[in-house]
Amino acid sequence: MKVITTTELGYRPHSIDNFFSSLRMTSTISRKREPLSGVCFQILNHSKDTDWIEDFGHDVWSNGVMTFEVPDMSAAAWRDFEGLILDGYAVSHKLSFFMHLMDQADVAEQCRLAEMMEIEGSHSWLISVQDHRKLIPELLRQLCVYLGTDERDCMQFLAQEEHTIQVDSN
Repeated sequence: MKVITTTELGYRPHSIDNFFSSLRMTSTISRKREPLSGVCFQILNHSKDTDWIEDFGHDVWSNGVMTFEVPDMSAAAWRDFEGLILDGYAVSHKLSFFMHLMDQADVAEQCRLAEMMEIEGSHSWLISVQDHRKLIPELLRQLCVYLGTDERDCMQFLAQEEHTIQVDSN
């Protein structure tokens, strides 16, 4: 894994979307190179203020956003959530699912989410974490990871070995 740093200063939501849109991974279902499923935002200040992540879903992807506080989800809540995915709710309602503090979920829940993400597809997932290294590889590989800004206020992304970057030649 490598960190890619932009040359532009400050947080720019459309830069996240541009980087996300350029990444491809090999699908475990079709074995073809396909777009990633969503964006992972590493939040360093442990803040409950996640409006900027929801704004990304609304303003950049033009989706409604349904937020789930992962540490508070019971087994029944996970089953209900899985039912929404299997019923195609996000696609029919143009929704993104925001899984807040996904790194606090146990391995079994992360595995279930990784499977659901591959079924649901691209532009449906917003994930926040305090530490992206706590996500299982099957989940992490489906995400464009935004690490925040560096000491110079330049945006940083995690480039994973499984990803390829498509460059528009125009």
